[in-house]
Amino acid sequence: MANDVVGLKIGSSRMVAAQVHSNGGRRLTAIASRELPEGLISRGELLDPTSLAAELKAFFKETGLPKKHVRLGLASNRIGVRTISIEGAETDEELLNAVTFRAQEELSIPVMDASLDFHVLDEWMSDDAAQMRRVLVAVAYRDLVDPYTAAFSEAGVRLLGMDLEALALLRALAPDLPAAQTGEGIEVPRTATVIV
Repeated sequence: MANDVVGLKIGSSRMVAAQVHSNGGRRLTAIASRELPEGLISRGELLDPTSLAAELKAFFKETGLPKKHVRLGLASNRIGVRTISIEGAETDEELLNAVTFRAQEELSIPVMDASLDFHVLDEWMSDDAAQMRRVLVAVAYRDLVDPYTAAFSEAGVRLLGMDLEALALLRALAPDLPAAQTGEGIEVPRTATVIV
């Protein structure tokens, strides 16, 4: 993984970037923003990839931010997020197949029209010795994602990935959490949940 990553949020009127350096810890090293022309993006949908590519080129040239390791924050009502349980998938390929199958059942986006990603949140063995996993699944329509990918490619900016907005992750990951257990079995109340 790169030591310097740029997180970029592109809204309907402005793009905002934060550069983070990680080397044993994380440190914010730069922030920058740029106004965008009206009508370029609407409700998270990119309407003009060529114009966005030109804006990206100018933005990275003006700010001097690195273009090799960029993560885009994506917000749209055409993204689905669910936490699902998977039982018995032993290999990575079996897990991918199981997640894809369950995503098709759980989310309203046809898998053939979607970009799908997932992250294993928790693993354990069931009482009958089956491998269990709790998985966060994110699915977005491919026609929402592809124009951004094309614009970044045209601008010469290397996307490491696209991530959902923090609020979507907050809704998916932060229900009322139980108290934490210490090694002595003592319950310690959780005082805060922070998603960065």
